[in-house]
Amino acid sequence: MQFSAFQDSGEFKPNVSQSASDWAELGTNLLAVGRPADAVTAFSTALALKERGLDTIWPEDEFFFHLGDALLYSGDVSGAREAYQKSYALEDSGSVDEQDLRPSRALPQVQRLSTEKGVQEALARPYRSANPDMDYLHALGCSFSRCYWEADAIEVLANFLPSATTAGAEAWWGLGISYIEDKRSLELCKRAMRNCTEWDPKFDLAFSELGRLYVLLKQPQEAVASFEAAMRIGGHDPQYYAHYELYALAVGLTQKQEQIAEVVKVLRARSSTNEALLQALEATP
Repeated sequence: MQFSAFQDSGEFKPNVSQSASDWAELGTNLLAVGRPADAVTAFSTALALKERGLDTIWPEDEFFFHLGDALLYSGDVSGAREAYQKSYALEDSGSVDEQDLRPSRALPQVQRLSTEKGVQEALARPYRSANPDMDYLHALGCSFSRCYWEADAIEVLANFLPSATTAGAEAWWGLGISYIEDKRSLELCKRAMRNCTEWDPKFDLAFSELGRLYVLLKQPQEAVASFEAAMRIGGHDPQYYAHYELYALAVGLTQKQEQIAEVVKVLRARSSTNEALLQALEATP
């Protein structure tokens, strides 16, 4: 099974708003499909986020160890040795979890890369999964999506999902969001989000995104139903619901006077409201 986009998708431009854990997971997945240079970027981004204190469940020595792997298979042996040394130093200093009693993996790599023969042996290890299984593709596609690498997420998930029997809501959510961010067909986005809500009928964010899509597709009744499902499932207060103005617009398009009166009342109570929308709703015959 070959996916051209994630084998050669050009320059990697990370969105650093994601968590360190997300980037570390993406780095691991990229390394496993033979993209070590991109994995270096992902792990470097994860380390930068770790230093800024953004959430992660990975200890710092793990970041450096996997960065070492990525550098090694990118051909940067001296950089790999340095990363492994930092990983071992963190293990040896007790900076990692005191309960973590696993034997050091970093020290043998440092020693191995100190000789030419050791380098040759290390580089001889194949680091590529030619035929990744379905569970792996699921994880890879979701990981791409969480880190806003939309084209690759679409390439993986669009191929993985049609034949998957246990895909789950996250994969369909990732595909739908990636279609939206990559400005693909609204119908494709809608199909993915509907599948997401079928897998998880309590996924309020998916219903909310469906509402937005229905507004764009000029299907106001479906939009109203989706937004109301999102608010009901998520327990959203209409005054603070992020998509309430879109919901109000959809209600206005249905021209149901009782509902229009209700949304106008809520809009007037909100601290910031689009006055043009409010006036248009009040003028609805």
